[in-house]
This record gives sequence, C-alpha cells and structure tokens, in this order.
Amino acid sequence: MIRGVIFDFGNVICSFDVEIFLAKLQERSGLGVDTLRDRVYGSGLHSRYERGVISSMEFHREVVRRIGVGVPAEELADLPVIDRPDAAVARVLGRLLDLDPELFSRVVTASQVRGDVQVDLGGPRLWLRPNVTAEVIRAVMAAEQVLGQQGRAWVELDGRFAGQVVVRGRGRPA
Repeated sequence: MIRGVIFDFGNVICSFDVEIFLAKLQERSGLGVDTLRDRVYGSGLHSRYERGVISSMEFHREVVRRIGVGVPAEELADLPVIDRPDAAVARVLGRLLDLDPELFSRVVTASQVRGDVQVDLGGPRLWLRPNVTAEVIRAVMAAEQVLGQQGRAWVELDGRFAGQVVVRGRGRPA
C-alpha cells in the first residue's frame, strides 16, 4: 500500500531562480540584493513557505513587512503556481519558459483540466494540450499580438485544435 508520494518541486519539476525574485524586490524596494536575501532567505521564511507551513498570502504579507514596502502579490511571484504537482502542467510551463520567457513571466496559475492544461494569465486564459508544440505556442502568441494590435480584448485563447487558435471573448474593445 502506498501511503504517500513526495514531490521535489524546486528545480526538479519546475525550475526557478532566486536572483530573479530578488531583482524584482530590489526594483520595488530600493534595498540591496544582499539585504533582501538576508531578510527573506536568511530568516527561514522561504523554507516555511516551500514546506507549505504558510500560505502564499502569508508569505507575501511577511515579505512586505520585512522589506518595508508594499508590493502587489503578483509582482512577488517568480513562478506561476501549479495547483497540484502535475507532470503535464510542468511540461507545458517548461515549454512556455523555453519558447517565450515574457509569456511565462505572466503566468499566475496553471492546472490540468479534463486532460488539457489551462494557463491563467491573471484573467485571460490559454488552453493547451499537454504535448503542446512550439508551433502551437507561437500561433497562440501571434493571435494574442494581432488581437492586441486591433485593440480587441479576449478571455481565452485555445490552442487545442489542429491548425487553428480559437478566440473566446473577442470583439470587445480592450
């Protein structure tokens, strides 16, 4: 009988760079990277967060308290949040990171829904297959760019269908 499964998330299922996080904090706070590293990582705060002892909101509140500057939660995120450890979601996020780091930086959450991957960009969403190709990601991003140039808002860009990107919520001015 299997009584538990342990996932090593950090730099195994998904990679992250502490220096990017610290650089974001430095931009907002004006404090030096060494000071920030000491206040966040020297305190054990990150360990409590990574072990699930404190929530994302508790982590955010404590980081803001320690640096003395209000920083929106979305700016604290170095990584998108995966709802549950999931190899398919991690694979899609890895492809996004490799192909479009700017898009990856906008990801808030990602989760598997009925076998596909939903990527939340903080409102608008992308739908992708777990085996998404570079071609599909480029097509989805091209659709986003065209909609932006036309001043059109969108709710979802769906790249799950062969040879097309389905746009939902289009037609309203952005």
